[in-house]
Amino acid sequence: MSSSNSSSRRSWEEELNAMLASLRHLDHSGQILSDSTVLKAHGGYCDVFMGRWIREGTVIYQVAIKRLRVHILKDRDFAKVS
Repeated sequence: MSSSNSSSRRSWEEELNAMLASLRHLDHSGQILSDSTVLKAHGGYCDVFMGRWIREGTVIYQVAIKRLRVHILKDRDFAKVS
């Protein structure tokens, strides 16, 4: 039975990797610069800051940067929701 679970897991991981590969055009790593350490908004699990999307030295858009509050990952109530 464990080999059945193992092959299902590989199939799921392969499907996830294929889906993420199809979204690579949405990866803007290294192109987003945070403008400030002052948050503009917040919610239960995240804070929102302003930033700029810069490509080839030119500001393309002003953007919102949503940051997960990592310190809550150890919170048992958060773990139940996730």
